Amino acid sequence: MSKESFGKSNKKLHDTVIVNGGGQAAFANAIAIAEEAQKAGKKIDIVMIADKFSTPVPVGNHLCPESDGMFEGEFSDHSAYSAEYQQSMVDGLNYLIDVVKKYNIDCRMALGYEVKGNNLAEFEEGVQDMIDRGVYKAEDIIRNDGDQKLKMDGYPYSVFINGTIGQINLMDMIKGLSKVVTEHFGVDVRMDTKYQDSKQLPNGQWVTYTDKGELYSTKEPILAHGAYALKNNPAISKHTEIRYTLAFTSDEPLPADVWQKISGGKPQAIGDTNMADVRWGGIDPKGYFTFGRGDLDAPANGNEKDPEFIGQVKALEQEIRDEIRTTFPGVDADKLRMTVGPMLMTDNQLPVVLRTNKGIIMGSWSGTGIASAWGAALDVAKFIVHGDESGMDKYTKMHPEIMAELERPAPAPANKSAEQKIRATGSTLK
Repeated sequence: MSKESFGKSNKKLHDTVIVNGGGQAAFANAIAIAEEAQKAGKKIDIVMIADKFSTPVPVGNHLCPESDGMFEGEFSDHSAYSAEYQQSMVDGLNYLIDVVKKYNIDCRMALGYEVKGNNLAEFEEGVQDMIDRGVYKAEDIIRNDGDQKLKMDGYPYSVFINGTIGQINLMDMIKGLSKVVTEHFGVDVRMDTKYQDSKQLPNGQWVTYTDKGELYSTKEPILAHGAYALKNNPAISKHTEIRYTLAFTSDEPLPADVWQKISGGKPQAIGDTNMADVRWGGIDPKGYFTFGRGDLDAPANGNEKDPEFIGQVKALEQEIRDEIRTTFPGVDADKLRMTVGPMLMTDNQLPVVLRTNKGIIMGSWSGTGIASAWGAALDVAKFIVHGDESGMDKYTKMHPEIMAELERPAPAPANKSAEQKIRATGSTLK
């Protein structure tokens, strides 16, 4: 492999950071870093590399900082940092909403939903906790026992298990974010580029190996590149597992009479806090329907074409389509497109945002929602731009087992500027 970077040389060299990944977490990092650097009057070149644009299964479009057991007895040891983490998710969701509005991204975002679920009493326990904390106001919570519905007027977020209060179309959002990073911030987005490895060099610089060549950067690379890639990262591999969920989506809006019958022709979120078999999804502002359910173990041999695994998927698919027919009269369950999506889950179902000897690994959002990724991006941006790691401390507290084995990066040499560190290798970015 060539030792030259595959970017174009530039006489004026700046700090550089490589963001690995083509999903919403990678774009969140690129935008957060670009905006933080802009506010600080600093120049940081950002390069994004990815094999392709990626998004979780479409049912992952719900907007909620979910706690995923944060208040459950089995996770009682989380109490020391749960409030800090919950606030990070709220900050992340608000940041995402701000970005979508600021840059006019058309991604079917809807907020202030009416939630329909089978376990309203359990759901309300989490709502009451948020009232006690001052996040919600009691007078804004509207309950309808007859229809098993709960409505929160004016609040775009919830912080309890599967508390879906908003929805967004992730693929539309990612397309919009790709325009934002290139047109507003000049990020160098390189698709069809596969990450292979990364490491820190003796001079403090970093090298990222790809199938197109080597990329050098002064800042730690950010590894936000999907469930399987992160599962293979030795820093977290034995503390994570891959699980699958099934999503069903309509490729066109529901017929007007069906939409009217289900939710009065308005957007609706579906939330069920029965953790034995979580259901979520909804109807977005344009009338598109999504519904997800399932929590399948990954095939033991890692082969998604394994006959036994395929049989499990087919059995669950039929069960879910039957449930949709019963629960949502008029929705043609047979016409819904099914997606089987992998989720990276840590031992305690909480995300990883950790500095390692390969860069900053970021992932396992599947268990905690979109908001976690955007909240973490704000923390990482402060570290990349200012060297302030305090916002990332909460994540190290979450994973003492991983931290006990983790190889952390060495401090960069204090006497070398960004330009000198780049020149020491004879390679440049841009």
